Amino acid sequence: MIEFQVLQNGEKYYISWSSLCKWAKVKWYMPSPQELIFLKQKMAETRGIPLDDVQVLVDGSPTL
Repeated sequence: MIEFQVLQNGEKYYISWSSLCKWAKVKWYMPSPQELIFLKQKMAETRGIPLDDVQVLVDGSPTL
Protein backbone atom coordinates (compact mmCIF):
# COMPACT_ATOMS: atom_id res chain seq x y z
CA MET A 1 0.00 0.00 0.00
CA ILE A 2 1.35 3.39 -0.98
CA GLU A 3 0.32 6.52 0.88
CA PHE A 4 1.55 10.03 1.54
CA GLN A 5 1.97 11.24 5.11
CA VAL A 6 1.68 15.02 5.38
CA LEU A 7 2.61 16.88 8.55
CA GLN A 8 0.89 20.25 8.64
CA ASN A 9 0.13 22.46 11.63
CA GLY A 10 1.29 19.70 13.97
CA GLU A 11 -1.20 17.17 12.58
CA LYS A 12 -0.56 14.17 10.34
CA TYR A 13 -2.74 13.56 7.31
CA TYR A 14 -2.66 10.45 5.18
CA ILE A 15 -3.51 10.33 1.49
CA SER A 16 -3.55 6.93 -0.16
CA TRP A 17 -2.33 6.35 -3.68
CA SER A 18 -5.65 4.69 -4.56
CA SER A 19 -7.61 7.78 -3.45
CA LEU A 20 -5.33 9.99 -5.57
CA CYS A 21 -6.01 7.74 -8.56
CA LYS A 22 -9.77 7.96 -7.93
CA TRP A 23 -9.54 11.74 -7.58
CA ALA A 24 -7.61 11.98 -10.89
CA LYS A 25 -10.08 9.52 -12.47
CA VAL A 26 -7.34 7.14 -13.59
CA LYS A 27 -7.16 3.41 -13.10
CA TRP A 28 -4.90 2.36 -10.21
CA TYR A 29 -1.36 1.51 -11.27
CA MET A 30 2.05 1.13 -9.66
CA PRO A 31 3.75 4.56 -9.85
CA SER A 32 7.43 4.97 -10.63
CA PRO A 33 9.78 6.45 -8.01
CA GLN A 34 10.08 9.58 -10.17
CA GLU A 35 6.30 10.06 -10.09
CA LEU A 36 6.24 9.69 -6.32
CA ILE A 37 9.05 12.23 -5.91
CA PHE A 38 7.24 14.68 -8.19
CA LEU A 39 3.99 14.31 -6.23
CA LYS A 40 5.84 14.70 -2.93
CA GLN A 41 7.35 17.97 -4.17
CA LYS A 42 4.01 19.24 -5.50
CA MET A 43 2.20 18.45 -2.24
CA ALA A 44 4.80 20.33 -0.21
CA GLU A 45 4.80 23.26 -2.64
CA THR A 46 1.00 23.47 -2.81
CA ARG A 47 0.58 23.34 0.97
CA GLY A 48 3.50 25.72 1.60
CA ILE A 49 5.31 23.29 3.89
CA PRO A 50 8.89 21.96 3.92
CA LEU A 51 9.59 18.98 1.67
CA ASP A 52 10.60 16.91 4.72
CA ASP A 53 7.04 17.25 6.08
CA VAL A 54 5.75 15.03 3.26
CA GLN A 55 6.75 11.37 3.35
CA VAL A 56 5.93 8.53 0.99
CA LEU A 57 5.09 5.35 2.86
CA VAL A 58 5.05 1.86 1.38
CA ASP A 59 3.35 -0.67 3.61
CA GLY A 60 3.71 1.78 6.49
CA SER A 61 7.47 2.32 6.11
CA PRO A 62 8.91 5.60 4.84
CA THR A 63 10.67 5.28 1.48
CA LEU A 64 11.00 8.86 0.22
